[in-house]
Amino acid sequence: MRLLVSWLRDFVDVPASAAEIAAALSLRGFEVASVDTLSDDDAVIDFEITANRPDCLSLVGLSREIATRYGTRHKAPVGRHLGAASPSTIGPLTVTVEDPARCPRYTGFAFGVGIERLALLKWGIEDIRLFYENDLRFLEQFPQ
Repeated sequence: MRLLVSWLRDFVDVPASAAEIAAALSLRGFEVASVDTLSDDDAVIDFEITANRPDCLSLVGLSREIATRYGTRHKAPVGRHLGAASPSTIGPLTVTVEDPARCPRYTGFAFGVGIERLALLKWGIEDIRLFYENDLRFLEQFPQ
């Protein structure tokens, strides 16, 4: 997953350089393949995302991970709602490849709404990973 740092900053106010971001995520288990500097304030970080972290296969997923690392708030992209959606509210999705030579193939996928996401919305839980930590103290705070 190639991450353009200038795009990342649209989602997270992170006070770190590209090298510092790469090092921080490396300590969290993300393999950093390379860091390519484009200009003084921009770079591309190439991460190797493992199969157990499909949530980080997008800019939004990686930006959320970086926000948790630096303790900053994640910002939704302007004009987009990242919550639950149905085909009746968003309509058909279309992708236009403007330069087929540079992008010969485009693939994508959409997540559905599972029971965990419904619980996140109902009880205002900010981090879905709390469900999988196997800590009864977390679960005991919710009514049955």
